[in-house]
This record gives sequence, structure tokens and C-alpha cells, in this order.
Amino acid sequence: MKAKRLISIVLATAMIVLALFSLTACGEKTAMSLTVDGKTYTVSTKELDFLFPYMKWQTFYNYGWSTANDTDVLWRTQYSAEDGSTITYDESLTTLILAAAKNILVEKYLYEKYGSPEIDGTKLVEYRAQLKSMVDYYGYGKEGYYKKYFGYTSEQEYNYYIATLRDEAIRNSLFGENGTEKASDEEIDAYFTENYVSYEFIVLDMNNAVVRGEDGKRVHATKTEEDDNGNKVITELEKYETKELSTEEKEEKQMLPETLKQALAAGTSFEELAERYSDGFISEKYPNGFIVKNTTVLFDETVANKIHELEVGEYTEEGISVSNDSMVYFAKRVELREKAYNEEDNKDILTEITDSIHSDRFTEISKPYAEMIVVDEKVVSRYKASKAYLTDFVDVAYYSSMGLQ
Repeated sequence: MKAKRLISIVLATAMIVLALFSLTACGEKTAMSLTVDGKTYTVSTKELDFLFPYMKWQTFYNYGWSTANDTDVLWRTQYSAEDGSTITYDESLTTLILAAAKNILVEKYLYEKYGSPEIDGTKLVEYRAQLKSMVDYYGYGKEGYYKKYFGYTSEQEYNYYIATLRDEAIRNSLFGENGTEKASDEEIDAYFTENYVSYEFIVLDMNNAVVRGEDGKRVHATKTEEDDNGNKVITELEKYETKELSTEEKEEKQMLPETLKQALAAGTSFEELAERYSDGFISEKYPNGFIVKNTTVLFDETVANKIHELEVGEYTEEGISVSNDSMVYFAKRVELREKAYNEEDNKDILTEITDSIHSDRFTEISKPYAEMIVVDEKVVSRYKASKAYLTDFVDVAYYSSMGLQ
């Protein structure tokens, strides 16, 4: 198991755990509090009682684990955190759930601060109906059975979903079409320039050859489906049709990387070689450069480490072999096209950029209030991820994903 992946999954879960609005009832205790302008907001033990089992099963579900993984061996496993310290999985998940609780507290305040913007009532009605179906199925129509199965009530889930819609409303107020904190064109362009790179590629499949038509052009793979009327619909895919090479052909192709190396050294253009030899559809789709964030692992870590060293205009002088030498990559870094995030094939990049800017900005807005939170350590210390209830629902999801149900 990889610690970084666990952390990323838990962080993704933490981002959607939002401002629960339950009042502190008799028997509950305040776990955390935030006082701003004379008004105090709290996170109660009832809310932690929901967060711990909920985020635990979400983590297991997202990571593809079953209840069989909920062992002392897992929770005692240690790894090195980014700051160099040693931490266990139990400490890591517990810390992240409590961090989510702090986010909840801050967002309770921010929702009021930004005028309690309207939530999506249609989504709320739909979710209430979905939740009723869940109670009918997993709780046999009884709230008590549902709580026994999941570790919390359907009403807690409903309140949680209201909170997700409230958070959505806050962010839309800040970063939506008419948002007061929406990223400017200048900010988007600066972020793009600082965080993205562009590469051209030559991809060699050492075991297969791309099928070419009579005109010499590479043949695109297709899939055939039937429409609602039973008619066949052929769709062209963004990959090539290939055929396996014979033993002799494979041996011959083993010399191609050296041929390309020598051709590049002799001054043959990278683009010409890509047009003639590349087996990768990426070379055809992005002939002027494939744009990606500079931290992205492309194809393989070995490839990523090599190409991240390149400056604009430089190329890998030798082919990079991966997957037991079954694939070989050459790459050339090229100039970023100005405002390329507005191109149709790069719309996802624009979304990535705005999401990153808005996420950073929301963190900046929240940080001062997060630093004001008072934690009752005596109360909070009783909560650990390893001891939180884990529903058998993760097994249902686990075996279903394996096709066993």
C-alpha cells in the first residue's frame, strides 16, 4: 500500500466533509469552538461520532479495502510524512478527520458571513428520496437498524448533505459566474505559465505495429455498437489499430530507438520522426505539443523524471525504455502556446487552473479562522480512526467491484 495514495484519498474525502449544523443537545459535549465577533460556533461530540465512522468507511471504499483490512497491522504501519517525521496510518487518518472537523467549524461561520446563500433545493429533495431507499434496503425501513449498520442515523447523513450544498453555495458565491473572488484572466494566465509544460512525443510499441491503410496513413481503431433502433454505429477511437509483430519483426524493431537517436543527432526534426515512426496516438492528436501540469507523471515515473529535466527546445537524446522494454519514449519540450487552455482539447486544463486558484484562495480565506479554533483535547483524544465503527457496506462495495455479487 502507498501512504501518499491513502493521504490523497483521505484528503479528497475531507474536502467534501462540510458544515454540519446540528445544535448541541443534552448529553453532548463541545469538542471544538470558534468565537468570532462575539458569536461562538461549535463542533460537538455528536458530530465527531458521525465523522469518524463516515470518513473511515469512505476511505476504505475509495481505496478498495474490505473490513478484513481493518486490523492492528494496518493501523500501526508507519511511514515518513512530508516533514520527515514518522507517523502511523491511525495517526494520519485521525489527524485528517479532525482537520475536517475544523473545516466544518470554519465553514459554519463562513456560511453566515457570506449571507447564507441559497442552496439547491432540488438536489435536497432528490437526496432525501435516495436516503429513504437506503433506509428501506439497509435498515429494513427502521432507523435503528440503519444506525446499527452504518454507525450513524440517516438524519445525520441528511444534515451532512445539507452541509455539502451549503458549502457549494458558499463557493459559488465566491467563485461562480458572478463570484467576488473569481480568478481573473491575468491570474489564470500566470498560473498556466508557471505550472504547465508542453511536450511532443515519439512512442514506440516494441511488440506491435500500427496498421496503415493503402494511403500509408495510420488506421484508427473503432468500436461498433447498436443504437436504440438496432442499427450499427461505428465510432472512431483515439487510438490506433495494431497487429502483433513476429519474432523477426520484433528483433528488427529493437534497432529503431538507436536509429532515431542517430537521426536526431544528425539534425532530423523531431516532428518529422514522430510523423514517420510514432505508434502513439498522442503524437497525432497533439502534433504541436501535449500540455500537462509540470508535476504530472506521464506514462511512467521513469519517463516523467527524464522529461521534467528538459528545457524548452531540448529533447531526450536516447529512448526511454519502460514496461520491460515493451515501450520506448522520446520526448521534446516545446513552448507553451499562448492561452492554450482556451483550446477545445484543453478545456480540462482551464478547469484545473481555476479549481487550483479557487482552492488556494478558499484556504487563505479560511486560515485565519482555523487558527482561532479552541480544541478540547480531553474530549478529542478519545477519538481514533482505528477504533471507529466500520460498516460492512465496504464489503458489499468491495465484492461488487470484483464482480462477485
